[in-house]
Amino acid sequence: TAMKNLHPDAKYGKRNSRERKDSDLQDGSPRKGGGCKTSVTNLSGVNLTTAQIRLLEKGLKFIPSKNKIDKVKLLADLGEWERRMRLREYFYGLETEKGEDKDDILNKFIKKPKSTFTPSEGRDESLDLYIELVKNDVVSNLKRRGQLNLSKVENDAFYELLHNDDIIIRPADKGSGIVVMDSGMYMQSLQDEVEKNNSYRKTDTDLSKTSLKNVKKVVNRIYRQGYIPKEMQQYLVPRYSGPGKLKGNPKLHKEKAPLRTIVSGLNTATERIAELAEHELSEFVESSPSNLRDTTDFIQKLNEIHEPLPENSVLFCFDVQKLYPSIPKNEGLKACREAL
Repeated sequence: TAMKNLHPDAKYGKRNSRERKDSDLQDGSPRKGGGCKTSVTNLSGVNLTTAQIRLLEKGLKFIPSKNKIDKVKLLADLGEWERRMRLREYFYGLETEKGEDKDDILNKFIKKPKSTFTPSEGRDESLDLYIELVKNDVVSNLKRRGQLNLSKVENDAFYELLHNDDIIIRPADKGSGIVVMDSGMYMQSLQDEVEKNNSYRKTDTDLSKTSLKNVKKVVNRIYRQGYIPKEMQQYLVPRYSGPGKLKGNPKLHKEKAPLRTIVSGLNTATERIAELAEHELSEFVESSPSNLRDTTDFIQKLNEIHEPLPENSVLFCFDVQKLYPSIPKNEGLKACREAL
């Protein structure tokens, strides 16, 4: 009777508890229903094991640890950390507040060559002592064996999911859930979204080079007109570019979980010039009287209304289906020109 009141681990010991936990994770049945709450939604035809679900529940940003430390990289990181600490001390009190002019704003986007300047030791005894203690503490722990943050069966589940080409793992559109879909279903859903949306147009060839030529024309024109410096002209035209990538996040809150399509513009011809345009337009968006950042901002704006609302007033909200693709191109460009 007394044993019933003990924690389960007390009956088996820590080592046996870990072994029992691993054996429990080897259960191959999918965790659907049964009152078990999980952040993982399995829409695929593949039965996920308990270990695979437990692994996915750790989140898409989870990073498996290593039991061996890369000593070369660690020492390099320590050297870079020491350099940053000494630079902070060296420049402390020398920074002066000044407003940003247009050149300062544009230069944010320009990648300057990294400085290798490192202030010498002996400027501040307290800083020297602190750096020495931290480095000694880190180096003295290199002999310790790191502890893995995955059990053996979870590590096996990691490689099983990684090499399973029959499924796609995507974040849910709302919340922090994770969705597992059949690869074929995922690709077909993306294809359907592209075909029924007039924002996309099928081409016979890759138009990345054509887009790059158009970007060069625009950038060269605004450079000749004196709007940007030479460094910005070079930055805005990428050396290599390719087509955008289409992906989608399932909308679990809607019937049949349709995808919210997302076009990734990374490494495309227009990526950098779009970055500059967004920066220039951001202040007009934020100052717009109709702009709402989030729910908290909305509540704050309501509290700023001193006069009571009329008795028959009705507060309501509505959702625009496919908001960004629905923006008329010409009207959108006209609004940008007026704002600038």
